[in-house]
Amino acid sequence: MKRFVKEKGHADGYEGLTIEYEARQPPRLIMLNDAGEATEYIHLKFMTTEECHELVQSRGFKRRADAGPIPEMKRIPESGAKAGSKKEWRTADPGDFKPAAEVAADAAAKRAAAEAKRAARRERLDAKRERRDASASAAGADGARPPPARGLAEDDSKAKRERAEAKWERAAAERAAAAAEDDRKAKRERAAAAAADTTILQDEALHYASREASDMSALLTQARRAYEDCILRKVRRDVATDSERASRHFFKECAPVGVKAVAAGHYP
Repeated sequence: MKRFVKEKGHADGYEGLTIEYEARQPPRLIMLNDAGEATEYIHLKFMTTEECHELVQSRGFKRRADAGPIPEMKRIPESGAKAGSKKEWRTADPGDFKPAAEVAADAAAKRAAAEAKRAARRERLDAKRERRDASASAAGADGARPPPARGLAEDDSKAKRERAEAKWERAAAERAAAAAEDDRKAKRERAAAAAADTTILQDEALHYASREASDMSALLTQARRAYEDCILRKVRRDVATDSERASRHFFKECAPVGVKAVAAGHYP
C-alpha cells in the first residue's frame, strides 16, 4: 500500500486520482460524486500494491497516456513462512527483493567483515600486550620492578569485580542506613503525634473536670442558699409563733389586771 501511494508509476499514473496526506488518518480510497461529496470509503492499510491497482481499476480509473505501464510485479517467498501455507508468497515490486544468490553473497560479505574486524581487534590487543610485557621486562632487568605475570588481565578483572562488589556493598549499606534513619524518623514522628494526642486528651479532661467542679460548686452554693433560706423561714416562723403566744398571754393575763388597776385608780 505504501509503495502504491508514494512511488512513481503507481497511484500518480491514474487520471482523476488525487493523493492527499492527512495526519493520524488511515490510508483510504474516498470516492466522490460530481458535487464533491464522499460516497464510499475503502481502507487500503492491509492491501498489497497489486490489490490497490486492481481496486482502482475496478472503480473506473484509467491510466494516463504519459504514465506508461504499471511497474512489473513479481511474487517472492515470504520470509519465515512455512512451505505450503497461504503466507508463503507475497506480492512485491522488483526493488523490494534481491535474488537468493545476491542475498547469500551479502550475508557472506557481512560475516567476513565481522570476522576481519574481530581479527584486527585481536591483533591490536596482542600488540598492546606484547608492548606492555616488553616494557615490564625492561623495567625488571633494571631492578625497578619484576615482570608482570601472564594472568594480569585476570587479576585486573578480579580487582574490578572486587571493587564493584565493594561499591555494591557500600551502596547497600548506605541504603540500609537510610532506611533505618527513615524508620527512626517515622517512629519519632509517631511518638510526637501520640504525645500531642495525649496532651490534647489531658487538656480536654482538665476542661471537663473544671467544668464539672464549677457545676458542683454552683450546686453547693444553691444548696447552701436553700438551707439558709429554710433556716431563716423556720426562725421567722418560730418568732411569729412566739409573738403570737406572747400576745395571747398578755391579752389573757395582763390586760385584765391593767384594766382593773386603772379602774381602781392606781394609775393616772
